[in-house]
Amino acid sequence: MKRILSFIFLLLSSYLYPQEEVYIIPIQGDIEPSLAVFIRQSLEKVKDDQSTIIFEIDTFGGRVDSALKITTLIGSIKGNRTIAYIPSNPESLGVSWSAGALITFSCSQIYMSEGTSIGAASPIYLTSEGSEDAGEKTISALRVQMASIAEKNGYPAEVALAMVDKDIELYEVDIDGIPSLKLKEDLSEDELKEGKEFLKKDKLLTLTAKQMELYNISKGTVKDLDDLLNRLGKNKKNVTKIIKTIPDLVIDLITSSSVLALLLVLGLITLYMEITSPGFGLLGAIGLISFSIIFAGGQLLGTLSSIELLLFIIGITLLIIEVFIIPGFGLTGVSGLLLIAVSILLSRQEFIIPKWEWQWEEFNSNSFTIFISFIISIIIISLLMVLFPKLSLFRKLILSPQIDKGEPTPLLNITNREGITVTQLRPIGKIKIDDTILEAKSDGSLIEKGRAIRVISHTGNRVVVEEISNDTSI
Repeated sequence: MKRILSFIFLLLSSYLYPQEEVYIIPIQGDIEPSLAVFIRQSLEKVKDDQSTIIFEIDTFGGRVDSALKITTLIGSIKGNRTIAYIPSNPESLGVSWSAGALITFSCSQIYMSEGTSIGAASPIYLTSEGSEDAGEKTISALRVQMASIAEKNGYPAEVALAMVDKDIELYEVDIDGIPSLKLKEDLSEDELKEGKEFLKKDKLLTLTAKQMELYNISKGTVKDLDDLLNRLGKNKKNVTKIIKTIPDLVIDLITSSSVLALLLVLGLITLYMEITSPGFGLLGAIGLISFSIIFAGGQLLGTLSSIELLLFIIGITLLIIEVFIIPGFGLTGVSGLLLIAVSILLSRQEFIIPKWEWQWEEFNSNSFTIFISFIISIIIISLLMVLFPKLSLFRKLILSPQIDKGEPTPLLNITNREGITVTQLRPIGKIKIDDTILEAKSDGSLIEKGRAIRVISHTGNRVVVEEISNDTSI
């Protein structure tokens, strides 16, 4: 009878007090801006504030700014229990180093699988000569942040500090029979004599799973995820693992530096060809799509504002003025290109002027990507300016008025010959000299259809003309 009553009680309890949902969010690979976007979107999928969220952390580290964003996202969670879990399996690295350690300490509890480790969180930066430690200003700021996050979640600040700062010295001492790690300067002479030196100066702290458990930092060492769920008293049926979907992978793609460079080169080339060609065609659409994707990436990263869009529009406007109104290519055109470059640069970062070393690293990386993209674009555009008249492929891609009076015919040098425009030159179009139709380019100004022109340069198939009269007869 008692067994029956117990069964009924448990059955009713399962309906009256349903099992809490468990969400598993992976933090794997390099800590990048796109990962912060994924974490933010994953947390939005958590249905209630009574769920348990397990962050499966497996990383060598990454960008400090992205790690700080992720710690802020985790720290802002209300009600939910947050658990950092460092797994050990054939697909994992088994580590939570550098920026990963910062993220781990932002969770309210830590569990680690056997054979894993955590630590080595001092920021380093890549230079032309290799890697080097960050300056004291950056280390000091990150040291304070690391200690603050550790204290907030009940972890020993000394451990967090020693993972960031090489000047920290730790001793192992027994406090009420429990081994603990303490700063050397916080111990008395007697405690130093009784204690054991654990971490010497000029070394960063890295702890194994067993050591994290021994010093009462983690909640325990588990075999695998199933073992962790059993310890937490969670039913596997209530577990939801959030994985990256195709849209998440697309976000990773369009926010990467390599795709930014590719889109920028494509956008600049098609933009030039569209501006210098009659009508609006496929090339213009490709250019608009390329720049739209670039700015969409900034929007997803949360770094795009109306200022960047305004600068881009002004830059495009200056380029159009340079092509159609001002002969040649001078200050106006250069200013337009600079504004376009600045708009794209600012759309990929939250700051205007770098302050911290990780901001300088981000600024230098973005600037290099944009600079190289502009150089490649200028080289390709220069080649197209020479080859364009010979490439029928481009003429087919551009919507231009149809000419009934024959095809361009090769001539001897026609410099100083006069003729008339049969299409608008903006700056490329069609002219007629005697009875011959030619493709020509203006000297930089817009020349309307039916205007008298003079050839000022003729090299191969490249014909450059200037307007000499406003008469309109054809």
